[in-house]
Amino acid sequence: MSDISITVNQTSLANVKAMIQLKKDNIGKTVPTALIEGGELMETAIKDGPSMPVKTGLLRSSVHLDKISDKEVQIAPNTTYAVPVEVGHHTKGGTFVPGRFYMRNGVDSSRDRVRQYIRDKINAAAG
Repeated sequence: MSDISITVNQTSLANVKAMIQLKKDNIGKTVPTALIEGGELMETAIKDGPSMPVKTGLLRSSVHLDKISDKEVQIAPNTTYAVPVEVGHHTKGGTFVPGRFYMRNGVDSSRDRVRQYIRDKINAAAG
């Protein structure tokens, strides 16, 4: 059996460290943008989903993406009746109107596509 020898000189080590740092920097710059773009895809899926009730368009137009931080976005509607339409409500007469689940269904229908979109962006940045 022959002996195997691996030699790493300081120049090679410095090059490897520099390459790793460059990839780390590229990923760090890519994550916030990929997250926002992925969130925009999900926002569109919610607004255009078959569960979105459209009478006046106010509920649809109130759904917006907000950047919370470089690692967090929030997609939410901003109307007084958004929650009752989502989860259901009782009328003044006592009958129950079932929820439309427009938010949940939009998120569920786009989750895998958005997850893959963000992964692809990060992988591309990593080179």
